[in-house]
Amino acid sequence: MKFRLMIGAGVLGFLVIAIAALTLLVRGVNQPASPSTSTPIEQSNKGHAAVGTLAITDAFARPTEMDENATNEAGTTMSKVSGVYLTITNTGEKPERLVTIESDIAGLNALHETTITNDVAQMKPIEGGLEIPAGETVKLTTGGKHIMLMQLKGEVVLGHTIRVTLTFESGTVIALDVPVLMG
Repeated sequence: MKFRLMIGAGVLGFLVIAIAALTLLVRGVNQPASPSTSTPIEQSNKGHAAVGTLAITDAFARPTEMDENATNEAGTTMSKVSGVYLTITNTGEKPERLVTIESDIAGLNALHETTITNDVAQMKPIEGGLEIPAGETVKLTTGGKHIMLMQLKGEVVLGHTIRVTLTFESGTVIALDVPVLMG
């Protein structure tokens, strides 16, 4: 009787190890490759993503209406535009620089900054990218630095998401779904 219990325990132990090994094998097949062996793109939940030492949080875009007759104060027809606002945190020991922005909704994506001079707000492009210092956080906000979406291919609709891809000078690429909110 003792002999059978010992064999039974050995078989049971073998089965437990075999099941564990199969579980790890199956999980490994279904998991994405580590960033060191694949392209450094990580998809995320809406408005948040992280790759390596960079994290994007609180991202949102403003909705637009596609009014062909919209004009500015000078009476010039306005282009269809929207803005993306987010927070970038660099937990690394080296600075990073955001150099390229792509989106699925705009033909032209650019970093801009709103400045106020003599009570007049002006928007201008940020040349050379945006530095995110080591160990610091940079916020892109309304009325400050932000991402402009220009030459829109369609409406930026409240409650929907747009796809935005950020490329950093180091080669890190972060793609995320950005919710369209009133902000």
